[in-house]
Order: sequence, then C-alpha cells, then structure tokens
Amino acid sequence: MAFGSLLIVGMPILTALVGLFGSLGLVMLLTKVMEVPDFTMSVAIMIVLGVGVDYALFLVTRYRTALRAGRGPEDAAGEATATAGRAVLFAGVTVIISLTGMLFMGVGFVHGLALGCALGVLITMVVAVTLVPALLGLFGERRLRRWADRRSGAGTGWVRWNGFVQRRAAPLIVLGVVVTGAVALPALGMRLGSNDAGNLPASDTTRRAHDLKTEAFGVGSTATLTLAAELDGADRRALDTVMRRVSAADGVAHAARPLTSADGEAAMITVTPRTDAQDPATTELVRELREEILPEATAGTGTRFHVGGVTATFEDLADRMASRLAIFVAAVLGLSLVLLVLVFRSVVVPLLAVALTVLSLGAAYGVLVAVFQWGWAMSLFGVGRTGPLESYTPMTLMALLFGLSMDYQMFLLSRIKEAAETARDARDAIAEGLRASGRVILAAALIMAAVFGSFTLSPDRIMKQFGLGLAVAVLVQAVLVLAVAPAVLGALGSRAWWLPRALRRLPDLHVKGATKPAAEEAPVDSLA
Repeated sequence: MAFGSLLIVGMPILTALVGLFGSLGLVMLLTKVMEVPDFTMSVAIMIVLGVGVDYALFLVTRYRTALRAGRGPEDAAGEATATAGRAVLFAGVTVIISLTGMLFMGVGFVHGLALGCALGVLITMVVAVTLVPALLGLFGERRLRRWADRRSGAGTGWVRWNGFVQRRAAPLIVLGVVVTGAVALPALGMRLGSNDAGNLPASDTTRRAHDLKTEAFGVGSTATLTLAAELDGADRRALDTVMRRVSAADGVAHAARPLTSADGEAAMITVTPRTDAQDPATTELVRELREEILPEATAGTGTRFHVGGVTATFEDLADRMASRLAIFVAAVLGLSLVLLVLVFRSVVVPLLAVALTVLSLGAAYGVLVAVFQWGWAMSLFGVGRTGPLESYTPMTLMALLFGLSMDYQMFLLSRIKEAAETARDARDAIAEGLRASGRVILAAALIMAAVFGSFTLSPDRIMKQFGLGLAVAVLVQAVLVLAVAPAVLGALGSRAWWLPRALRRLPDLHVKGATKPAAEEAPVDSLA
C-alpha cells in the first residue's frame, strides 16, 4: 500500500531481516562479556524489525521523489542517501542515546538490555544507508522510472490537510493535548513491582500449580521472605525475641523456627505474609520489618538482620529504579535536546519535539496501567490477572519510545527546514514538508505499530507490555506529529527557528546534504 510495487517492497523487508540477523549475532556476542536478560533478544527483534522497515521506507521514498524530479538513478540514490540517509543516521543516533541513558540506572541486567538494543539499532542503521542504495542499483532504470511515475500527479490531500490545520491551529493544539492527557491520566496510579505465575492465563500449567499452592497453603506461600541474621557471637536468645515480634506483626501469617548455621554465626527465618507478592500490604510488611520490627527486637544484642528473598528483591529493584529515574530522564532529555539543537539550529523546535514525545509516552503509560493494572480489556490481550507493571518497564519504554517516536519528527522537521530555504513563508514550508513526508510517516507509523502490536500475542507478560506500549506510543506520536506539530509551527512562524546568539557558534549538523540541481522539478509524494 505504501509503495504500490511488490518488487520494491522487498527492500525494506530485506533490510529489516539483514539488520535482524546481524543484531542477533551481536547480542549473542554481548552475552559472552556481560549479563544480558533473557528477553533482550525478543526486545531487539521487535525494535530492529520496526526501525529497519521504517528507515528503508524513508530512503526509498526520497529516492522515488528524486527520480520524479528528473535525476538519474545514480544521482537519485546519492540524493536519497545525503538527505533521508542523514535523517536516518540522526534518528538512529537519537535512539541509541536514549538507550544508553539506561546505563545511568546502575543495574547490571539493565545495562545488558540497553547495549543489546543499541547494538541492534546501530547495525540496522548502517545496513539501511548501505544496503538500500545497493539494492536500488540492482534494478533497471526503466523499471524504476515506471514505478516512480505512478501517482506522479500533484496530490492535494496533504495540502488540504495543512490548510485545515492552519485554520484551526488553536483548537487542534488544545484538543491534542487534552485527549492525549486524558489517555495518560491512569499513569498517575502506576505501581511498579514484579509479576509471578499468578498473572499467567488460567490455562497455563504454571498458573495452575501456583493456584493449587495458594489454595493449600495460603496466598502468602508464594511470597515468602527470608530473614538472615549475622549473629557474630550474640546471645542466641535474641532470636526468640525476634520470633515473637515477627510472629505478632499484622501482616505475618507464619514465621518458621530459626535455622542456625553449623558454626553458629548465622541464622535464617522464613516468614510467610498474609498477602501475595503483588499486594501493597506485602511491600509495607517488608518496610516495617526493616525499619521498625527487626531494629527494635535486636537493639543492644549485636545481632544484625537482613530481609531478602525473591519478593523483597523485586521490591528493592523497584525502589532502585524509582530513585534513579530522575537521573535517567535528565540524561536522556539533555543529550537528545543537544543533538536536536545541533541538527535544527533552533531551541523551540527541539522543545516541541520533546514535548510531543513526552505526551505520547504518557499515553503509552496510561494504556498500560489501564490494561495490566486495572484490567480494562485484559482478556483481549491474553492477560491472566491484573498486577503491577514490571519495575523496569517504564524506564525501558521511555528509552525505546523517546528514540523511536522521535523518528517521525526528525523526518518531518528536516523536510520543513529544507523547504523553508525556498518557501515564501513558514506555512508554505510546512505544507511542502507535509506533502513530501506526511504519507510516508503515516505508512511507517502503521507498519511499526503493526510490528509492535504483534508482540501482544506473546505468552510472555513482559513482551505484551513492551509491544502494547510501543504500538500505542508510535500511533499517538504520528497523530501529534501530523496534526499538532504543524499547528504549533504555523502559529509560531519564523520564531520557531529562533536560536540565541550565544548558541550560534555551535557546530551545524546539516540534515540536508548537497544535491545536484535537476533540470525540472516534479511533484513529490502526496496522499492522493
């Protein structure tokens, strides 16, 4: 539907597949030198398929436009690589910057996930700007020109859309922000944690085993806590005091007799809560044991207690993620803003790009909370039971979404900036940018959302969260880019490209490369 040619369709598909296999090889090598979580491969597949098709789509579309403008195949390939190819490189670098921002979290397995996905994007980006021009060289000039000439008439769909947007700029901006904000509202109730077998579909044998254990031994039997004590010659009677205090706690269903090591230097008590691992009451029990019950029971005895076990470990992970999130956000936003300022030579445009990305990210969070925590339409996505979002999901999604959703802004804004050099005013430049890139942005968003959405069919709850979150964010971002961004830019006019005098000495990373003048310019792609 995007290309109108089965022959040309093979290029984005082949690009994505080559990038995919190259990425899988790099991830496998990465596992030899550092800890990489088992779902990294699945996330990398999702990302590489999405960006691989998108990057090739942008390159081939720009190549088609150059052919229509009267350039020969070789010059058209050069122009596509120098313009859309540069935008692909900057978009890919933005994704990589967002992913490497996860290194600031200070969690080992998160580093493996970040580097695995970043390597996937890197090799896909390189494949796109090398393999696609080479593939175009395999086709005959006559065949390519026949393909490029299809629908070569000057369509008016995106021109009419730009006129509609400019006439109703203020209502569209307000509507876009209000609707997206409403979708994002559930994110205010986001709860982080870890899911267990109880969140699997009821037909799953692991879920059935979980339910049998819960029914026989209580809901807390799957969320036991381990109290480990360093005795260091302390009076063993201190353990009796601890046992009495722990057993009397409101959230404790049972505390097993202490097990002492052979050398008498360590002891262990297994505590069964009254609630399951995902209940906020269990989180409160962990906090109460650490901050109140155990310190008071061991005061003056020389005994030191630590609260561990799988449940407590995941609570600690959630706390660690939450405490480092501000640093991560600052790192990603700061690096991305610097790159965008260098590319677009503007302060306003990068701020607009970041704001729209944050809105789409909020919408993705809101949908995830509504489905996985509140249970809205959860049967549609094969979710067995409601529960918290995985502790690393918001951070990982932000890294992925911030980079991926920025692609469409990069391509639209680069075309608008390019058109602004010859357009009469800002609105004409916006119209030209939309006419040149609107159709391909819409097609790319639908393709990427379809790729991501297919991962909601996975039995893995983590992949369902990533797939749904990414699909929602990409679709919302495309709508904002094609509706709200032109409205804001039209309202601001030339002020959108304002750059303070103090920043004008910064290096200029041109998205537009040098191109040969064509004898005769032809219309570019349109919706019609």
